[in-house]
Amino acid sequence: MILSIIIVNYNTSHFINQTIRSISKSTLDIDYEIIIVDNNSNDQSIDLIKRQFTKVKLIENPFNYGFSKAINIGVSNSKGKYILILNPDTILKKDTISELYKNLINDSNIGVVGGKILDCNGKFQLSSRRAFPSFFTSIFHILGLSYLFPKTKLFGKYNYTYKSNNISHPVDAVSGACMMFSRNHFNLVGGFDERYFLFFEETDFCRETQKLGKKVFYNGNAETIHYRGESMKTASFNVDDVFFESLLQFYKKQGPSYMRLSLLRPFLKFAYKLKQVVDTLKINFRLLLQSFFDFLSISIAYFIAIPIWYFIYYEHFIENIYFIKHLPLLISYFLIWICVASIFKIYRKGFSIDKEIALVNILVFFISSTIIYFFNSIAYSRAILFLIFFQTFIYSMLWRYILSFFSSYKILKSPKIVDVFFQRVAFVGTSNSMIDLISKIENQNNIYKNIVGYFDTSKKDVENDYLGSIDSIIDSIQNFNIDEIIINESDVNELNIFNLLSKVSGRSVIVKILPSDGNILLSKGLVEFIDNVSLIKLELPYLDNKHRFVKRSFDFIFSFLLILITMPLHIYYSFYTLNHRRLFCGSKVIDTYNYSSKSKLIQKLPYLWLILRGHISFVGTELSFNESDEKSLFLLPGLTGLHIVSSKNRMISKTKYDFYYMENYSILLDIEIIIRTISNKWA
Repeated sequence: MILSIIIVNYNTSHFINQTIRSISKSTLDIDYEIIIVDNNSNDQSIDLIKRQFTKVKLIENPFNYGFSKAINIGVSNSKGKYILILNPDTILKKDTISELYKNLINDSNIGVVGGKILDCNGKFQLSSRRAFPSFFTSIFHILGLSYLFPKTKLFGKYNYTYKSNNISHPVDAVSGACMMFSRNHFNLVGGFDERYFLFFEETDFCRETQKLGKKVFYNGNAETIHYRGESMKTASFNVDDVFFESLLQFYKKQGPSYMRLSLLRPFLKFAYKLKQVVDTLKINFRLLLQSFFDFLSISIAYFIAIPIWYFIYYEHFIENIYFIKHLPLLISYFLIWICVASIFKIYRKGFSIDKEIALVNILVFFISSTIIYFFNSIAYSRAILFLIFFQTFIYSMLWRYILSFFSSYKILKSPKIVDVFFQRVAFVGTSNSMIDLISKIENQNNIYKNIVGYFDTSKKDVENDYLGSIDSIIDSIQNFNIDEIIINESDVNELNIFNLLSKVSGRSVIVKILPSDGNILLSKGLVEFIDNVSLIKLELPYLDNKHRFVKRSFDFIFSFLLILITMPLHIYYSFYTLNHRRLFCGSKVIDTYNYSSKSKLIQKLPYLWLILRGHISFVGTELSFNESDEKSLFLLPGLTGLHIVSSKNRMISKTKYDFYYMENYSILLDIEIIIRTISNKWA
């Protein structure tokens, strides 16, 4: 056997089949074997491999041993003279393996060779080649200086960005996503250091290679597409903590003596946390920039309003002290704007002008005019406040109109403008109607949406980027900075739609439905038309965190008060026989009891304790005492609900009652249902 290809798998069932197929399509004229070492995946990876790739050797680890140990296990069970380490979320170019193999057999001084790694968009991944993370190299990289000055040798050394990625040359380390070495060299190094659970294990291996007097070589012609990070999306551990611990382990083992000082650990920790902050700012840059334009509008309005008012009312020009005096007015306006804008998610809608921008301005004005009474220094500044509101209203509309005008006529159509000011949209499913919608979005000038990619059960043959499986939507919202998710009604059934809505509740993302055959799903939603296609925006008040907080507070306060009022009855009936009952709440089973009384009201008094503890609510879905009953996954059971106060002729399914309740929920609806329940009992 000439070559053994080792793949360490962990929850990449949607990608590993592509990796194996790309190997089979390679232009190889040597014998090879494929060995997959699975680190206790909990998805469908193992079943897929056993079903589709019977010739692949599969090793199932009972635990997640980490990358290094899994590689060592794979090599120990292999027969090849040469070893290729390959990630399970990669796609090889046809001649990639042969390119790497030729490097090793043609130059005996090469110990390790790695390829040119590209992301799914064809962009070169800097991790393809790296210098050893010395103290200053690491600091330059962590602080982002290597990104600001990539072409300088001083700051760009970590990823060799001062050299073309098409040039093959010796490096300090290559990517572990695709690297090849001989079995003899692997044995001389002593295998991968198993103290590295993840990260830096290939860098350590390359460092040991150089200690043996061998070269580490980067081949710019051996291209590999790497989806990057698919295993980490479902990791049960904190990836950032593992990365930092591996970095410290590398310094401890391979760094100079001063790098091993414990005094440097806090500094490195701070630098790493600073990098995380910088990365977060980069992810949210587009939202921050849009906010900046609105804050600039408010600030300009503030600095114009004060001198105008004092000149008109007092007929004199003002000094700078007046701006400082009214500063609480500006600060309060900023804070209220942030809160109201967050509620309406206006920065997730790009620069499109709609009624919500006007509504935000009006609400901020009314709230601010109320709050200023708490500040004596600005209590009588309502006229100034009105001038700020009037100007901000105009400015906030104006900058959006200008950008939309220039974009519509393709005067501004650069990728940076599109990325910052257009909605970033992902779609679920790849039906013909969805593809047709995407085509219309991309081809119309007055639609400010940027298609990020799609989610599906597996990668499909479409032009847009595959973002992952449907289960990965929640994690991908932040990773890809998604503003809007479009779901085809025919692709995802209603239950999954509501499941998604419950998970994204509280996140700044908008979910819209593409109806089938023109059917409007959930009439509560707002309708957006793209050409002749309608999109329904789903907004379920019940799933909103603010409404949930109000509902829980209502249940807690009134159940507590009612328990206090009825405490004598609780004490009295506790001495009698209690009727045990099992209450089924979704997937939970709760043991409760009824009091022995002829009055149904007294029988159910113990349920007040369940409401107090949050197991049930005053208003919700129907109480279920049979395991076989239809249960809601989203609504808590309630003492009363629409299923009790509504006529059964109006709605047939109990589920429809629940959906209607979630669509139209407010605390006033709860109170109305309680009052109608009481009135029906007394009628």
